[in-house]
Formats: sequence, C-alpha cells, structure tokens
Amino acid sequence: MEIKEPTVEELKVLVDKALVHLYRRDVDLIRRGVQEETLSHRLALYLEVLLCEHLHIELFDQTVYDVDTEYNKNGEDPKRLVPGGGGKRPDIIVHKRGRNDNNLLIIEVKKNINFQIGTSDDNKLRGATNPNHDFRYRLGLYLNLMSDCADLTWYRNGIQGAMIQWNWEGLAYGE
Repeated sequence: MEIKEPTVEELKVLVDKALVHLYRRDVDLIRRGVQEETLSHRLALYLEVLLCEHLHIELFDQTVYDVDTEYNKNGEDPKRLVPGGGGKRPDIIVHKRGRNDNNLLIIEVKKNINFQIGTSDDNKLRGATNPNHDFRYRLGLYLNLMSDCADLTWYRNGIQGAMIQWNWEGLAYGE
C-alpha cells in the first residue's frame, strides 16, 4: 500500500487536533509551569497517534514517518538547522530518520511568554523550512502555549506567516 504524504493543510489540521488533545488532557501541566520539554513530549505523542490514524497505518510503524523531540542528528552527524551551526535541536519534528527528503514538520515550543519570537527560533524555523537549505521541512511552527490559548506562527518556504491565536472555541488553520 502506498502512503500518501500529508499536505500542508492536513499537517495544520493534525497540529490543531493534537492541540485539542493537549489542552483537554494536559492543560494542568501548562498551568503548573512544567518544563517546555514535557509539553513538547505530550504534543508529539498526540501528533504521532493522529498522524498514524490519518495515514491509516499501525501506530509506531517504522516504515513511514517518525515524530521526535529534541532530535539532534542529521544522519550520523550533528544536526545544524541554521547555516553556521546554530539550531541544533528542534523541539518536535516529523520526518524520516536518516534522510532529508521527507522532512514534513518542525515545531518550536515555548510557554507563557509575551509573544515575541526570539531571533534564534526565528532563524531556526526560517532555515529549516527554506527549500534551498539542507533540511527543507515543508512546514514550520512557532508555538507559544498559555493556560487558556496558544499563539501559532507558521513558517513555509523560509518565510514567517502571521501569528494566529488558537483557543478552545475555534480552529486555527490560517497561513
């Protein structure tokens, strides 16, 4: 059976659904101020389950895509998402390990900050989604998790889109 690669819009819907699960199940973690790595792990877990459901494959099927947190390798070499060596460990990625031809999604997660994307994260997401660089992720996301909503900024083709505020009531699929 041939697996159809998810479109950009389908990836956004999967992220939205994963956020719904995160907020329904784990909003107490955000409110209690746990480390962002904990929140990244929970979001990645939901994203992996939803991706497998979407692709109609068994959970943890190693032949399709991997959802990893803090992944720091490019093949056997250290991962460097920004030319010059920066951006070594993205918070969450959807990819196929050991290759760069199937990098779907990169997410940088922050929690409870006044919305302003840091230069390091911005450079990381611009570089990772730039079609002229090594990794060529199809889509990037800067995600700021707060107790009652989340701010999402999508990146595509090395370009930052507008910030969208996501909340329990609506779905955020904008560019």
